[in-house]
Amino acid sequence: NNIISTDRDYYKNYISPWPPICLNFLNREINECLGGYHLLMVNRGFRQFSHL
Repeated sequence: NNIISTDRDYYKNYISPWPPICLNFLNREINECLGGYHLLMVNRGFRQFSHL
């Protein structure tokens, strides 16, 4: 849980320009559909995509 929480914090800070409402909605949808491990992988995927 600590690793996932840290990844979430980094994800929120890195994509801070995004509207907070949209980011919170996205996280909520992912939490409902996927588990914590999948959420961690999705965040890393967004992070790699944002680096392009």
